[in-house]
Parts: sequence; structure tokens; C-alpha cells
Amino acid sequence: MFGATANAATGNFAISAQGTSGGLSHTQSLALTVQAGVASTLPRTTYMKTDAVAVADAPLGEPHHRHIAYDSTNKQVFLANRAMNRVEVYSTVTQMRTAQISIPAATSAEISADDATVWIGSAVNEIAAVDPVSLAVKARYSLTGLMPIPNVIFDRPVEVLSLSSGKALIRLRQPTSQEALLALWDPILNVLSDLTSAAPAAFQQGLGVMARSGDHSKVIVAANDASGELAAFDAAGNVIAGPLSLGAGTFSRVAANNNASHFATVFSSGGSPQVLLLDGALHQVAAYPASAVHGIVFSLDGTKLYVDESISGASFVTVLDGQSGQLVGRVPDVPIQGIASDIEGADETQLVFALSNRGISFLDASAPGTVSMSARPSPRLQACSLRKGRSQAGLLRFSAVKISRLPRSFCLARSWPAISL
Repeated sequence: MFGATANAATGNFAISAQGTSGGLSHTQSLALTVQAGVASTLPRTTYMKTDAVAVADAPLGEPHHRHIAYDSTNKQVFLANRAMNRVEVYSTVTQMRTAQISIPAATSAEISADDATVWIGSAVNEIAAVDPVSLAVKARYSLTGLMPIPNVIFDRPVEVLSLSSGKALIRLRQPTSQEALLALWDPILNVLSDLTSAAPAAFQQGLGVMARSGDHSKVIVAANDASGELAAFDAAGNVIAGPLSLGAGTFSRVAANNNASHFATVFSSGGSPQVLLLDGALHQVAAYPASAVHGIVFSLDGTKLYVDESISGASFVTVLDGQSGQLVGRVPDVPIQGIASDIEGADETQLVFALSNRGISFLDASAPGTVSMSARPSPRLQACSLRKGRSQAGLLRFSAVKISRLPRSFCLARSWPAISL
């Protein structure tokens, strides 16, 4: 654990790291610089390492899907960590990890409408049900899959969206391909129904990105091609809006507010991404011209829309009005070694949760203001430096495997909370 408290002294320090394995021993001298950070007004913004792997969280060719679920009853978040075959649990009060639950190939996390179950999707043919109080697996559901085409099976439930009806919409993927279809799952009967025929125009190339409303009553789904097709489904799996096209273009993200009165999309046409705010019938309300967008999510009450984006090397969360799309302000992101966060959820205190570089970020969006658009050492691990140097300073011992996991450079910003590496 490396970290810097708010009262840590700034300056340059010499340390030495030694790695041992059996009879082998290696020592490396390092120079550590601790300097003042710029996130002193955001005490809840922090990062925790999970050892997640980006190519496992976002496989090449697959649309984005959610990995994080917020449990508002118990004030905790669940994070599916496919590479480590587990689900991480963090307190939103302390931003510290409280548990790890072993689930093979866990790909997504979703809270049920009654907050009594956390559904875990996976890259195997199984959905796990986790008790949010005991933090233990209480049931496992093996899926036989669907075969809409002879000899082509879809049986990998990589994303689960729980509905107010007690059923769930499933991103059901092929075992040997990135293509997925939309299925309605009844957990009581453990039966899957193919919903492709409900909106065939939206599923010409399989299922794209999707998101459910906070009340679990509606789900917005996007095409996985350049048709610009969108559709909205209710809790029974019926189409209640669309399919309709916003024009030629692709969707990289979608979001839904608390009561399905508004949706949002990241829509790219001609290489220019825009964040489009839509009403409940999927008609455009407003547009926000963006640069590189890494994630969008509504606040828990639907009054704000958070957009994680980068401009000229600077990463930040833009806060828009959730009804009009007007700019409210911005807060700094936490790019770890230059990689921006991918926001996926928020709680009632405007704490935003995001996938990060081999970890999870908690971003305090409660006081949006003005953020510089130029690249600079924003609140990030690179705000100070760790360099190789020659020193006879006190010895700091690690195992050989720990040394292999250390990045080439990282820092301890004085105004940051402790950062888990």
C-alpha cells in the first residue's frame, strides 16, 4: 500500500527496493518526489487497484457493457473482475474494499429491483445470484442457451439487466464469437426467450450497447452497426419506443435516467461524437458536442448527466443538466498512467464509480466547476514522479512478484487520499 496523506511533507526522497526469490536477490535505488496535488477540494476522489485487465473487461469487437452495480440499501458497489474470476465489493462510504467473491469469468454486475440480489453475468453459461448482505453466492443458474440459427448457439450471459417484473434482459453471446442477441430471462423457470424478432431493424448485426432505467421499468438498446437504430423495451420484453434511426452513425454508450423519462447516447456520425439527450420516446431533446467520450451515466435522481471525456490530453467529468442538456460544470477525472476512467454508476451523494486502469475510480462530482482544458498534471498518479537513482537509503522490501507489478513511474500526491497500488 502506497499513499500520501493531506499533511505529508513534500520534497524529494531516496528509497531502495529489494526483490527476493529463493537465492536470488536484486536491489534498485529509486528517487521519490512528493508534490502538492490539485484535488484537495475533492477528498472523496480516489482509486483502488483490482488487478483487472482491460482486454478482459472490454474484449475487442464487443460493445461496451456494464461491470459495476450500486447497492443503495447497503451503500456498496459490486465490480465484476473477469480476469481475476471474482467480484469486488467496495463501500461507497469509505471507498475501501470490503469483500471479494469468487465467480468464474464474472463479466457484469446488476442489482435487482428489490435490492435483494446482485446478478452476476459471466463468460461461461452461468448466471450467479449474490446476497448483498452476506456477500455470498446464494444460487447459480446454468443456461442451455438459444439456437436461432442451426448449429449456432448463444449461451454466454455476459450482461444482465434486472427488470421490475422480476425477469431480466440478457446480452447472450456466442461462445466463439463477439456477436450477441437480446434475450428475456425468467429466473424462476430459468427460461430464455429470443427478442430479436421484436425489433429486427435494430439487430441486423447483433445487439449493441444497452442500459436500463433506475426504476428497472425500461431498457434502451442500440444497434451494433452504423444504422443509428434505437429501441426501448419495457419490463415484459415488449418494444414501447422505436425502432427508429437517429441517422447514419454508431453508438458507443447509452444511458437511462431514474424513471425512463430521458435517455442519453454517445452517437458518432462522420467521426464526430455527440452526446444526445433523448426523451422517453427516443426523440432528441439536446446535443452536446464531445471529444473522446469514455462513459456516460445519469445521477441517481436523474437531474444530472455525467459525461467522462478527454480533450487535448486532459480528462474530466462533464456534468450536464439531466432534463435540458445544459452544461453545469466539470470535475477532474483520475487518469491512471494516462488512461481515463470509464464511468458506469453514481450514488445519491454524487459519487461516481468508474472502471479504471487495472482498478476502480471513485470520482466526487458533487461540486462541479471550471476545469482547465489543457493537458497538465491533473489529479493523477503522474502528478509526481518516482525515478531511478543511486542512494543508500533505508531498504524497502518486496517479493519478486510485487516488483513486477510496480509501474515504471507513479507518484504520491500530497492532497490525495491513500491510493491502493
